[in-house]
Amino acid sequence: MTGLLVSVRDAKEAQQAVSGGADVIDVKEPAHGALGAADPTVWSQVRRAIPADVPLSVALGELTDVDIDERVRCVTAIEYAKVGLAGCLDLAHWQRRWEQILGQLPAETKRVAVAYADHRAARAPNPLEVLRAAPAANCRTLLLDTFKKDQGDLFEHLDDDQLSHLARECHAANIALALAGSLRPTSIDHALSFVPALIAVRGAACLGDRTGTICQQLVKRLKGRITANLEGDLISH
Repeated sequence: MTGLLVSVRDAKEAQQAVSGGADVIDVKEPAHGALGAADPTVWSQVRRAIPADVPLSVALGELTDVDIDERVRCVTAIEYAKVGLAGCLDLAHWQRRWEQILGQLPAETKRVAVAYADHRAARAPNPLEVLRAAPAANCRTLLLDTFKKDQGDLFEHLDDDQLSHLARECHAANIALALAGSLRPTSIDHALSFVPALIAVRGAACLGDRTGTICQQLVKRLKGRITANLEGDLISH
């Protein structure tokens, strides 16, 4: 069953997302980029504002950020954490550094590998390279996202053959696949055809663009679209 992850910037947005049916709440600050980190105090506020059985994820920023070590040390009582790899093509031994940073997370926090579909623009490793490096970093989930949010969605950077290949590689490695990347309601059905564990959104759940405010009704519609699509697949089979 594919779940819905909604990225929020504060506790109020988190409550809207949960009320709309989000399965996972992710905290990030969209003004700071694709994986912009919010202040750790916001993580705590969101954790207190949502039910204990709703998993919490946080974006920690990019591996090349100067304060990445400090952010990692602030992670407590969080189910999922992710660090982006933008700029890592200019960083010697990025994989060793990535493993070191993720290794500082609490044992109970699940590590999420992040690959950018527009990896060239991000100066990041390509998605297959990230996937193959994920097990050594103890990552059991791969999030496929876009770095440049104003230059097209996931499907404008990777074609169906590339996505199908990634999905098969994830399955073979026993790594869950999460799809993001400026997905809109009209592209949800397409994303679901690759059978991801999670569909991850922000802009599609906001009033306005991704810098707007999370809307409960928009989240509810997205959740309904996922449920209807999955039920349709069950009926057709």
